[in-house]
Amino acid sequence: MLRKYIPRSASWFERSMSYIQSESIDDCEALMKEHSELHLFGGSKDADAETLWRKSYDALDHPYAPVLHTIKDLENQVLELLENESYFLSTIEYGLLQRLLSQKGHLLVLRSGEIPACLSLIRRLWCYASFPPDGSVALHMPESLLFEISRILTQRGFIEHSFLLGDFTQVTDSILLWKGILPLSIALSELEEVFSPMHVPETIFRRFLLSNYDYTVHQGNILLIHPGLAEPSKLFPLLKDYPNDIYSTDFDSVLSEWDTPTKLSQMLIGTCRRVMRKDYNPQDLAADLTLLRKQGAPYEALVDTLKASSVMTPSSDMLDCIRLICQYVQPWPYFCIPEGN
Repeated sequence: MLRKYIPRSASWFERSMSYIQSESIDDCEALMKEHSELHLFGGSKDADAETLWRKSYDALDHPYAPVLHTIKDLENQVLELLENESYFLSTIEYGLLQRLLSQKGHLLVLRSGEIPACLSLIRRLWCYASFPPDGSVALHMPESLLFEISRILTQRGFIEHSFLLGDFTQVTDSILLWKGILPLSIALSELEEVFSPMHVPETIFRRFLLSNYDYTVHQGNILLIHPGLAEPSKLFPLLKDYPNDIYSTDFDSVLSEWDTPTKLSQMLIGTCRRVMRKDYNPQDLAADLTLLRKQGAPYEALVDTLKASSVMTPSSDMLDCIRLICQYVQPWPYFCIPEGN
């Protein structure tokens, strides 16, 4: 999803991944509420076609397309891309799709973290949302589309695609953890190479990357960014030296530096599991602290974040973990420590 969030103060709390994701989820839900009942395959008239198109991925790709759409045009466009597009979904989108298939096209969103994936399915023009009076969020898919997708997902090629896509995603996640930022053009080129024998349209690859990763725009170029990076602009100087062959790097060697931080995170989770506030998750806290350090947060800022999440004073074991995180987690290159705490 396009990252619109910018920290409003110098507080490190506002730079934590949990806070960033919370802000992004609020933005997604607001977008979902716009014209939420409109949908293809039986839910709209031609007078609604432009409204539907403007919230689609196609509008993101071609914002100035001089075409007056009809509902039939949009439905044909969805059906034309449906088979390829069904193979290139984020993990959360695929989980939602499986639940929609098993629940006859209607489901309640169970976790706030599913909201961005719901918005992505809406932008594919497959689904629409509703908002019951109890404050919950529901996602729906027209029956005719359910039938088509069910047929596609039983085909033999789906599993082969899944394995290749899983390997690509693992490497891309590693690059973002290592560098913090990745030009979309490089990720697209690699994805096209991986799937070159299958003749998949570039449109499908773009939709997969924009649904699976946070991104920003710099000088007209789309950049994928790590979900824990609060201020992408601080890493823009990296771009002039960014290697086009980044995917050929020996990631076993590069990411070996994460062996120790990963063990430290597990230790921290163990020490703070019983002292966390009910609205905080130990795994999320460990990720927040590690990624704040990637942004250059000092020891004192990490301790303050830990205290804000706990119901008691941090133990010596917890503080030792923080010290080791500061020692072994290297900030992203070119990252400047903001003023304030």
